[in-house]
Amino acid sequence: MGQQNATFNRCIRENKRFIDCINLAVGEKVFEAEYLKDKDTCLLGKRLNGTGTYEKHRDVIKFYDSPMASAIIAIESQSEVNTAMVVRKMIYDAYEYDCQLAKLRNDHHKAKDLKGAQYIAGFSKKDYIIPVITICVYLGKEKWDAPIYLHDLINFSTYNKKQKTL
Repeated sequence: MGQQNATFNRCIRENKRFIDCINLAVGEKVFEAEYLKDKDTCLLGKRLNGTGTYEKHRDVIKFYDSPMASAIIAIESQSEVNTAMVVRKMIYDAYEYDCQLAKLRNDHHKAKDLKGAQYIAGFSKKDYIIPVITICVYLGKEKWDAPIYLHDLINFSTYNKKQKTL
């Protein structure tokens, strides 16, 4: 992480600045700083080849819990254009959703309150997960010319009706 990112992240960790940044991205004052709680920035995962775990670190992540809404909100800062930022953000968000599902599965396992397909999923029809919102703040001097949507990373023009799927 560059010095510019580190300085920005230290500054934005303060709840009032964090929430101002999020509300600016949303376009209106939706969130209030008083409902923010710090969340661990470290994401741990298991390697696919079984050789241990890996760590990824979010820049700044908070849990928002007001009487009206709950959400996990993160800010990722970039001082240089990251052409794979869309996927990186998606991985971070998916990890947060997976953690929510794991907690629900664990709670249901302890309660022994699910049967059938809901037991297999570890998720009942009454369960909900809370949204994960990640905002990327670009601090660089050059114009951001990297994809901002996942479909921008996929070359759909190479697909045709005769092409087989993987």
